[in-house]
Amino acid sequence: MKKTTAAAVALTIIAISMTSGVAAQDRPQTDQGDRPLMVCANDRDTRVAFRREFGQEPVFLTAEEARDAARRGESWETPRCIAEAQEARLQRASLDRSPN
Repeated sequence: MKKTTAAAVALTIIAISMTSGVAAQDRPQTDQGDRPLMVCANDRDTRVAFRREFGQEPVFLTAEEARDAARRGESWETPRCIAEAQEARLQRASLDRSPN
């Protein structure tokens, strides 16, 4: 497998639109208030692929930082990166807060 293909595979994309601090995977992203996140590895190939795709360095967030950004109503167009473990924490926290 070519290195560029490996980098593209390494940049696994999971688009998460967060509204009111809750991950909304099943809802389409809206023009206002979107905070797209991508699960990214933090290695050289992934950073190169991200720069090529989005024209800038990846910005990594923790689950807590993503929730805080949602509470503050922040938004961004270029996806922010989140590590797989942090994405799992964000999902668990969203599930814990969802009504049953």
